Amino acid sequence: MIRFSGLWLTFSYKYGKIDWIESLNEYWLEQDAALRTDFNVNTGMKELYRKGGIPTARQCPVGAIEDAKNFIGEVGYPVIVKPDIGVGAANTWKLKNDAELEAFYGELPDIPYVMEKFVKGDLCSYEAILDSDCEPLFENITIWPTPVMNIVNDDLELQYYTCPDVEEKLRQVGRRTSKAFGVEQRFVHLEFFRLTEAIPRT
Repeated sequence: MIRFSGLWLTFSYKYGKIDWIESLNEYWLEQDAALRTDFNVNTGMKELYRKGGIPTARQCPVGAIEDAKNFIGEVGYPVIVKPDIGVGAANTWKLKNDAELEAFYGELPDIPYVMEKFVKGDLCSYEAILDSDCEPLFENITIWPTPVMNIVNDDLELQYYTCPDVEEKLRQVGRRTSKAFGVEQRFVHLEFFRLTEAIPRT
């Protein structure tokens, strides 16, 4: 991994503090994280979703199995386990019972993982081109009828469709979240679950 401490001192002295790092490829996430660490750029995706009024699934880092059992005791099965730096649902699994939890911990990956409450819903993505006031010049909703995790784990065909009209509720969700992130003059891709089963907001 390339480190950037010297570059940070030079860049910051000349241009000032960096407050945003943007990536166009999920496979660069680990490098993005290194840049954010070295340039002291603080981000929190779930916090920004909440700022936009969008509830997020409860999550905890994967540590000792006793901690995982305590978390599951609060949220219930099933739970999702995935790399903390995830790419397209790779190495992501749904655990449905104690036996599957024990099996996961029996071959615990050597990279940071997180555990998340499983939610039932349709995956929707909001795409938009935003102007300098964070207002959409173009916006679109894409629906993914088969969960990406299932496509990856079960080697299924990738399917999705683009809606001719943007559902008003999803339109407002996408716009609020874009404003919460403070993005402007760029393209955005934001993912949401349209719940098919209600969950308590915690």
